[in-house]
Amino acid sequence: MPHIVPDSPDAHGRSGPELGRYLFRNVPSDAVINFLATYQFHEQSADTDPSLLINYIRKRITVADSLRQWNVAIIGKPATHPGETLTFAENITVGRIVRSRLNGASQQPDFADIKTLMGARDAAIDLAGDINNLNEQTMRAARRQQLPHTGLLALYPIDKTSAPASAKTHRAPLNAEEHVIGVGLVFPHPTTTDSTV
Repeated sequence: MPHIVPDSPDAHGRSGPELGRYLFRNVPSDAVINFLATYQFHEQSADTDPSLLINYIRKRITVADSLRQWNVAIIGKPATHPGETLTFAENITVGRIVRSRLNGASQQPDFADIKTLMGARDAAIDLAGDINNLNEQTMRAARRQQLPHTGLLALYPIDKTSAPASAKTHRAPLNAEEHVIGVGLVFPHPTTTDSTV
């Protein structure tokens, strides 16, 4: 596998070490498939069956020559406090983010509903131009135009405690056993050749 290096910090301030956000472009699909095969999704995450995701990616590659390349984003915060960081690889250290659980969403000790992991700005991290005013519809249109065959894998280093801000009374600390790596996937809109996959 080729050595993959992070994209240079961009002029729009979407990625760079000082932001705790890294972007890797043109990552081969095999690397993403290998990651999905080894990542441990929670068994109650119905939308994230790794075998279904991998089969879907392989079919889109075969049927439409889509998803051969991916962009991979690490979405943390600035690594300003050494005790609050997570290292993904040499020279790739970011601050852990907070994703607290919803109060009363589940009484199961090993399950936490955080509602939303990935924001619209995160799903546009690899797009050119100003992304600050994109809503979901305009972001999808921009992805179709700029990256019609490229997927996005976003990785989130989540602090195991993830205590909510005191003003958020509908939230409770995550209190996971370990720090968590959250995963977000953005697939390109199917074209006519792969819309039946």
